[in-house]
Amino acid sequence: MIFTNICAYLIVQFCILAVSSTPLKGHGRQFEEPINNFTSFGSVDGKEYFYDRTQAATWYQARSNCKAAGMQIATIDTQSQLALLKYKFNPPNLALTGIYWIGAREARTIDQFKWDSTGGSISSVGETWVMSAIPEYCVYINYGGNYHGRWETRSCDTPYYQLCEKLA
Repeated sequence: MIFTNICAYLIVQFCILAVSSTPLKGHGRQFEEPINNFTSFGSVDGKEYFYDRTQAATWYQARSNCKAAGMQIATIDTQSQLALLKYKFNPPNLALTGIYWIGAREARTIDQFKWDSTGGSISSVGETWVMSAIPEYCVYINYGGNYHGRWETRSCDTPYYQLCEKLA
């Protein structure tokens, strides 16, 4: 009798575990696993950031690559988000040194930039901001040499690495 009760209890517990670990379609927000060669930086403020250093891409290709991986090209709205990126890119992590597209580009008005995903105006969240002397269109973060974390503009057709995000 005791053995039967223990078996029944274990079967019920196993069924509860199996049901609770199976995602239900249509319930909750489901994300596909990132594809290609994106690597996670970590999460902050409800976003998880990913980078890809295996291939350089134009700004438009970077946006498409992020979308194909179930993400969007990165936006940086808060000091916490910026701090996470600076921490992850901080030397001596020289393997990540480089230039990364983010999701901002010039609006229809010269020298006014907007986030691609929201259409909202960007602020550099207190970072050094350098605009090129000639008309440029897209924004990148320079994590190389003496320019650690500087936001700059360049032609959207220039190939750089890509930084993506998804909801965490």
